[in-house]
Amino acid sequence: MEKKIKEMHLHFQSIDKTYEKYAKSVNLNYIELAVLEFIYHEEDICTQKKISNISPFSKQSINVAIKFFLKEEIIELKEIEEDRRNKKIVLTNYGQKYASKIIGKIITAEENILRSFSNEEQELIIKFMNQYDETFFKSLLDD
Repeated sequence: MEKKIKEMHLHFQSIDKTYEKYAKSVNLNYIELAVLEFIYHEEDICTQKKISNISPFSKQSINVAIKFFLKEEIIELKEIEEDRRNKKIVLTNYGQKYASKIIGKIITAEENILRSFSNEEQELIIKFMNQYDETFFKSLLDD
């Protein structure tokens, strides 16, 4: 069992390392790439609070990424009528093109990976990932 766990860890680390290398190749750091990807994919109102609730990154790290994207005019912050304490994060026109180019490459890679599997294998991968995620969470954090 220990050997299998070690092999899984190596695969997870390899995937993380690939994201880090890709982020660097587009002049971002890993956190900035992850935040940009979240903003790009978010179909509902995107806020820093929502990003911090879903991501493993600290609020401070997310804030630094948001400030960088604001400075580069990739995003803008807009008031939320129902909740004036939080601001929604919106990609600017430039930001939409910028994110589409960067995140589009990730989407294409993920689509190509999934296409290399049969539909049944795709469903199994998703099923196993969900099962792993839920069981891991319960084992560590659910008392």
